[in-house]
Amino acid sequence: MLVNGRISSRSYPRYMMARSFFRRVLADVDKFCMQSEESARRIIDIGADPSRVTVTGSLKFESVEPPASVSAGRGEGRVLRYFRLPPGRLVFIAASTLKR
Repeated sequence: MLVNGRISSRSYPRYMMARSFFRRVLADVDKFCMQSEESARRIIDIGADPSRVTVTGSLKFESVEPPASVSAGRGEGRVLRYFRLPPGRLVFIAASTLKR
């Protein structure tokens, strides 16, 4: 899953030049959560399956509010359901931060 995806106007032409390569790479990604309609269009142009692309906005400043039942040990699957991932699915998170 690609979360908070963005393709700048500067990078887009370079990705398009290598579209045949990226089409194969993007086929291995289950879900693309893109920041904007423009980035969603660009990732599709590069070769992503449109049915796997969703515009979510910037998730850097947004979050899924945990239900009250999480603190009671219930509702752990809410995030998996939000991203339409099956229960028991292995989820690997790679993230980066930049302190300014």
